[in-house]
Amino acid sequence: MAEHVPGEVVAALDAPLVVRNPTGRRRCEALVTAEFGRFHAGAYPANRSNPLFDPPRAQTLAERFGWATDPGVVPGAGTSVAIEVYPHPATVLLFGLATVLPYKARRGRDLASRRPAFGALLDHLERVCDEPLRLSASPRWAELRAVVARAARASELERVEDEIDAVLCAYLAWLWGVRDPRMRVLGDGVEGYIVVPGTVVGASGLGGVG
Repeated sequence: MAEHVPGEVVAALDAPLVVRNPTGRRRCEALVTAEFGRFHAGAYPANRSNPLFDPPRAQTLAERFGWATDPGVVPGAGTSVAIEVYPHPATVLLFGLATVLPYKARRGRDLASRRPAFGALLDHLERVCDEPLRLSASPRWAELRAVVARAARASELERVEDEIDAVLCAYLAWLWGVRDPRMRVLGDGVEGYIVVPGTVVGASGLGGVG
């Protein structure tokens, strides 16, 4: 990592980062679901009974690179940080969506429905994130667009899905690094948290997961 990103790092990780609870769900997941469930952007539960979260792989990564995981730690001045983010609520807020884009593989979603959803996601990312990330000038971004446009199998979309999600995470990391006032911490650094880029006015009630 240091070879590619010298100096301080702000990493936005789409994975549980702080998980203390042995079972059930974290408070931050309940908060996300209460606010974003009606957009089908509720959070999946993470707990220590799942081997993937005992310890969380994101925590292991942060420890390996010396990233602070407390959201109260200010990045910069020799301090690198990692925060937990969740793409679905982020897309709802950043792109002004009425519901999540159905690009993820789910029962009932076929290639014919997922490919245009991927295309819409790419359009939104380029519209919102192009300024700091310079997506429109990136040869790799053009390649990702081409893969999505010509995908003839679901597996072709799935091969680029994580990379496209990582672009959104990079933008969220940039927002956190420049101290954008929209960035809001749901939960805390002790029991777990998820950072979202804004607030849904009047959101209430529990809902589903997209």
